[in-house]
Amino acid sequence: MILLRSILFLLYIPLTMISYIAVYILFLPFMDKTTPNKIATRWTKTVLWGLKKIVGLSFEIKGLENIPEDRVYITVANHQSGMETPAIYSFSPIFVYILKQELLYVPILGFGLYLTNQIPIKRGSPDSRENMLKIAKRRVADGLGISIFPEGTRIEPGKYVPYKNGAAYLAKDLKLDLLPIAHNCGEFYSKGIKKYPGKATFIIGKPIAWDAKEDPHALTELIQDTIQSAQKEIEGVGPLYNKQ
Repeated sequence: MILLRSILFLLYIPLTMISYIAVYILFLPFMDKTTPNKIATRWTKTVLWGLKKIVGLSFEIKGLENIPEDRVYITVANHQSGMETPAIYSFSPIFVYILKQELLYVPILGFGLYLTNQIPIKRGSPDSRENMLKIAKRRVADGLGISIFPEGTRIEPGKYVPYKNGAAYLAKDLKLDLLPIAHNCGEFYSKGIKKYPGKATFIIGKPIAWDAKEDPHALTELIQDTIQSAQKEIEGVGPLYNKQ
């Protein structure tokens, strides 16, 4: 039954995306610079509704009061699965993700990412950081926040790796505070087909000032310690913990 429900959900995702892309194209002449991301937020809520109804997987949020309402910021979160990406988008003020460029070439998904002004980064390119920063400045000027996974890739639940320094450098370049988010989505939402019923947890920490540490490496360590400490409070409750 879990396999069948998971397959139905995975079929549900592209169907909803096609519908929202059609809405996007229909209303394109009337959009401002943030409207595509507002549509994307509605789409993520539709996907998460399907995840709850079809699979039986939902999530709770702790620390919503820590989300700044008076400014844009950089969201930093641990990365375990494909669930946290739409989930964070659904409960945070509108933002764009910094993501690997290869995702733009995924059928349907890539077109959706392009339409919503996400920030692609080409790994290994000597100009990638400079190009990413230019685009990020434009997005912030448009009133959009930034989101990044500082681990750089998906990490199995229960395992911990050193964070990359990109988020800290970006925060200092843009003078934007960072909002740390920890979760345990990977304990329910596998990299493969199967998605398991249950309730994941998100913990939103207090914002970290971009100048909390003078050295970017020290700021990265502060981000890492904050998120990983929160992770340890909620890990070990899902069926995929240490089983992926």
